[in-house]
Amino acid sequence: EGPIPICPKVFENQGDCYGDRSAPREGRGNLVTPYFHGQKIKPDSEMESLLDPVFGQTAAYRKRVLAHSSRSIEHRRALESELGNLIADGVRAYAQTDFALVNPGGIRANLPEGDISYSDLFQVIPFDNAIVKLKLTGAELKKILQTAQSGMRGIYPTSGLKFKMIDLQLQAPSKDLNQNGKIDPWEFQRITDLRSVDGKKIQDHAWYTLATLDFLVSGGDDFGWSMRSIPKER
Repeated sequence: EGPIPICPKVFENQGDCYGDRSAPREGRGNLVTPYFHGQKIKPDSEMESLLDPVFGQTAAYRKRVLAHSSRSIEHRRALESELGNLIADGVRAYAQTDFALVNPGGIRANLPEGDISYSDLFQVIPFDNAIVKLKLTGAELKKILQTAQSGMRGIYPTSGLKFKMIDLQLQAPSKDLNQNGKIDPWEFQRITDLRSVDGKKIQDHAWYTLATLDFLVSGGDDFGWSMRSIPKER
């Protein structure tokens, strides 16, 4: 059994705490105490006593204000994400690359209105990912982006790129890219037009730089096939 996320409270009609997924027809319902393997979840006093000193040591750092937002900035996996694009812009600016790509599943909360603390930011992007800079041909870049925008895991936030895509609710053409005799969900090809933000088409034989996360470069989220052909020195 793999990891199971546990929430302090869950939506009664939904069974989880994910406010970014579509609500059931009858609404999400009230927030209630969840059950895990038939038992109500309650805090463990021994674990709390172990964690209290750690929380005390990190409290000042967690409360440190990093920025201010005049409104909340939201993330939606199945739609173009405003928050995801902001994060991708930050990754691209940091790495100084032509483009950037981040995975929608790595963004776990919305950015609140008002002062943004380190704790707020950590809840948004809680994983210890490293930024990786890739040097790619246009053809290699297209392979990576077709995998990303297959629709299997939502829409991947990017920076520096413009897409035309087949809606995630509609059927898309597919191809057995890894030649395993079947069509895997990541092999649906939804991109119909791909350009840089200045309107120029991505050329197969031109060179580009892409900033992304080590999780994707190492094959996470079904990127094994598209990343495998890129030499390590690039």
